[in-house]
Amino acid sequence: MKTLKILFICLFLSNLNAVAQFGNIYGNRMGGVDRSNQIPQGNEPKEPTLEEIASARNIRVDNIMKQMKEDLTLDDLQYIAIRNELITNSKSIEILIKSAISEEDKTKQFQAIQEKTEKIINSYMNLSQKEKYQLLKEEKALGVDTKKSKKKKTRGTRYKGEQSEAKEKEQD
Repeated sequence: MKTLKILFICLFLSNLNAVAQFGNIYGNRMGGVDRSNQIPQGNEPKEPTLEEIASARNIRVDNIMKQMKEDLTLDDLQYIAIRNELITNSKSIEILIKSAISEEDKTKQFQAIQEKTEKIINSYMNLSQKEKYQLLKEEKALGVDTKKSKKKKTRGTRYKGEQSEAKEKEQD
C-alpha cells in the first residue's frame, strides 16, 4: 500500500513538472516554454480610428457650445457658425499636434489659430455677447466656474438664514 502511495505521488509530481514546463491544455503558459508558433499578443494601445476622433471632437465642441449658448444667448445661426468654426479649429490643432515641427513653431502656430478663431467668433456676436464672452474668457483664465460659485454662495446663505431663523425661534 505504501509503494502504491509513493508511486501515485511520483506520477503526480512528474505530471506537474511537465505542465509547468510546457504549459497546460488551456494555453496558459505559466512562464514555461511555448512550443507553438503563435506570436504572443501584448496589450498594445491601438490608435483611435478617424470616426472615434471625430466623435470625441464633436462631443467636446457640443459641450462648449451648450455652455456658450446658455451664457451668451446665441441664436441658431450664431450657434451653427461658431460650432463649425470650433470644429475647424479643433481639426487644425490636432493636425498641428501630430506634425513633426519644433515645439516653438507649434506654439506660434497654435497661438495664430487661436487668435484667428477668436476674431471669427467675435465677428458673429453682437456687442453685449462680445462683452459677456470676454468676461467668460477671463473667468476661465482665472479658473473660476460661475455656476459652482453661485451654488456655494446660495447654499451658504440659505444655511446661515436657517440658522438665524432657528436662533430667533429659540429666543422667543
